Amino acid sequence: MKLGGLILAFALWIASAGSWVCFAAASAASETRDLPLLQSWSGDYPVSQLERLPEGQRTSGVGYLGDAARFTRVWQAFNPNENPPAINFARHLVVFSRNVDFYNRTSIFKVTLKDGVAEVMAMATLSALPVQDKVAMALAVVPRAGVKFIQAGSTRFPVSDEAGQEWGFAADPLHASYIVEGQEVRPVAGRGEMKSAPGSATKIKISVFGKPVHGDLDGDGGDDAALLLVQQAGGSGTFYYVAAALNVNGAYRGTNAVFLGDRIAPQHVAIRNGMVVVDYADRRPEEPMSAQPSVGKSKYLTLKDGTLAAVGPLGEAEQVLEGWVTIGHEVRSFRPCMRKTDLWLLGSSTALNEIMAAYREALPGAKPYTPMFMVIAGSYAALPAEGFGVQYEAAFFATQLLRAWPGGNCTGGYIVVDSPAAGALVTSPLKVRGAARGSWFFEGDFPLVLMDGRGKVVAKGFCTAKKEWMTDEFVPFEGTLEFKKPSAGDKGMLIFKRNNPTGLPEHDDALEVPVFFR
Repeated sequence: MKLGGLILAFALWIASAGSWVCFAAASAASETRDLPLLQSWSGDYPVSQLERLPEGQRTSGVGYLGDAARFTRVWQAFNPNENPPAINFARHLVVFSRNVDFYNRTSIFKVTLKDGVAEVMAMATLSALPVQDKVAMALAVVPRAGVKFIQAGSTRFPVSDEAGQEWGFAADPLHASYIVEGQEVRPVAGRGEMKSAPGSATKIKISVFGKPVHGDLDGDGGDDAALLLVQQAGGSGTFYYVAAALNVNGAYRGTNAVFLGDRIAPQHVAIRNGMVVVDYADRRPEEPMSAQPSVGKSKYLTLKDGTLAAVGPLGEAEQVLEGWVTIGHEVRSFRPCMRKTDLWLLGSSTALNEIMAAYREALPGAKPYTPMFMVIAGSYAALPAEGFGVQYEAAFFATQLLRAWPGGNCTGGYIVVDSPAAGALVTSPLKVRGAARGSWFFEGDFPLVLMDGRGKVVAKGFCTAKKEWMTDEFVPFEGTLEFKKPSAGDKGMLIFKRNNPTGLPEHDDALEVPVFFR
């Protein structure tokens, strides 16, 4: 009788509870040691959820789970009524044994290790019931140290040296796993395949369109990535998706993919202030698919609990703006990037309470009127007839707070200032530090300017790269300015200018950080 297709040797005995079979891969006892079973579980697992098992192990009767994300997905199908147990995957693995052809209750009673190869030994009841909607499965936690492979019949599954490399993690975004229409896809050098339907042998091709772009999505300071995926099923459709890859200790873990459209014309992808922004051309609703895409569109996406989600829907007059929010006595303003004057935030804005709560939470002890960077959806509106808002040039009706990003700025992710923070009190000498992408420098430095509240220059200097600057990666920088406190009020602006040796205005860029003179 075939049990799991993986039995190299077996012994049979009769127990009071019924007939049981013990199966294990044979090995030389003198050179083999037993791994302790730290925890173990047995139960049923739905056949419809076998796709949750690691790719390459879904038809195997033996395998392993090497990271918390994968284990959680499997556990939710295995025991949906209980929370997954806490397991330190830096030190442990979860091995599994399950039915393949016939349904037999099973349990793992031993795991041995020889020359880095672990073999799983399980007991199973004898029956002739074919597998239908469920299989019996056993799980066990064993030490990770020394385990290089899991033996499964004539196949050996390699075990990563580090936790988290098995599911979704890779050395770069082009090799990470992504979830497309509910299926896991792991491209190899930007190309992969997925099933057209569960259980189908037909494959759908998935490829990466263009190159990944980089920036911080989750606020941990790491360089995450966003990329476009193209799905081609063999028909006339060409379906575009956007996905993200999160940088976790130098390895990339893919997210779900969000659908953009069929046969669109992608134009630009960027990560700005914790959001993914995709610009593309599409057709009008009444146009046939044969028409060339000509309608410009933008999709904004945020990361929520590790899931990529599209912002929206936006109203006809609504737009997404990035800029500085200031809250204080008689002040409630929003200055979008590329605008020199503030907008009055209308009190009737549906997102106003959320904006004010995020402001207070992020800046609990800040100086009054300290600006904070946010990404807001809404529309321009008429000024109120009375009150403090009448002093402004225009008003803004905020409908959604998309991001409250204290470290955000208007440069779109090319430079990050660690010190001073926006709204900080500054004195001479003023020391600055942060990181900028290599394209922000020329010959290892870029200009630094300090201005007063009237726009008069208080001091000039340079920020200098602390590492090799000829790279696309972030490069740390430092700089110092000495100055006399201006007499024109306590407001100031610290400007980090991109070094533009061409002199062409289209290459100009600058980061402005509002400060206060002490």
